[in-house]
Amino acid sequence: MRDYFHVWFKRALRGAYPDSVETPKQEEAVANRVRHGGSKLADSHYAAKMTEIISTMHNALVPDGAFVLWFAHKSGSAWSSTITALLDSTARATSVQRSTSASRLPQSNSSDSRSSDPL
Repeated sequence: MRDYFHVWFKRALRGAYPDSVETPKQEEAVANRVRHGGSKLADSHYAAKMTEIISTMHNALVPDGAFVLWFAHKSGSAWSSTITALLDSTARATSVQRSTSASRLPQSNSSDSRSSDPL
């Protein structure tokens, strides 16, 4: 996924960050069994990298600044690793919001005019 979106991010942010350097694939926060030599090492790499990233972002914030972490994954172990990384970092969660994908939203009843009213 990174390679797909990288092209668009680079084009969109070229004016704001002309000298940006791309993150080497070895430094990505991913759990890649092949790259890291097995599932346990891959999970360890991911957790350590996410803890480092979250701590770095938190430490770079201005006082009372907000750090938003958007995480979407279907695997429970990925969620567990990310939450553990957050807890192990210097950051502290003050709010957690659940989001639901559009495909999982309840279907509206077309006979009820109120269901389509955005207000």
